[in-house]
Amino acid sequence: IPDMSPTRTRMPVSDPAFAVTAGAITPRDEDVLFGRGGKTNHHPGNKRLREIVSSYRSIYRQAKKVDKPKVAKLIVGALRAASPPSRFLRVNDTTNQWEDVGDRRASEKVSQSLREKDKNERDAAKAAAAAEDEDDIDVEASMNATSVQAML
Repeated sequence: IPDMSPTRTRMPVSDPAFAVTAGAITPRDEDVLFGRGGKTNHHPGNKRLREIVSSYRSIYRQAKKVDKPKVAKLIVGALRAASPPSRFLRVNDTTNQWEDVGDRRASEKVSQSLREKDKNERDAAKAAAAAEDEDDIDVEASMNATSVQAML
């Protein structure tokens, strides 16, 4: 098992997602990177996590409330036990170094991903909302003060 313990070498601030500093944790393709933007979204480990989460989302949604955290923990455990193992990394704001966030925070991230809608669900929700808006417009167009008074 490779040594994955963090070291204390300062990382450059300019591009922490892909910086290489001697002795520092350097993200690998298997790692899941915390943060916002394209560098984390397009990182291979984050893409892999999204694929795994997508395949377990229906199981998560059908699980009882008390069992939902177990699904996230199983995913984290499987990724950490993979060969090569995945790490869940974030840049420490104080040291500007990558560090592992630990299993609890990793499970929280996976749980959040499991709760989110996938692209198909978002598209379907947008289409349904647009259809409702069209229905509302038709109702409003067909009803005016004169037609309501005529009904009285």
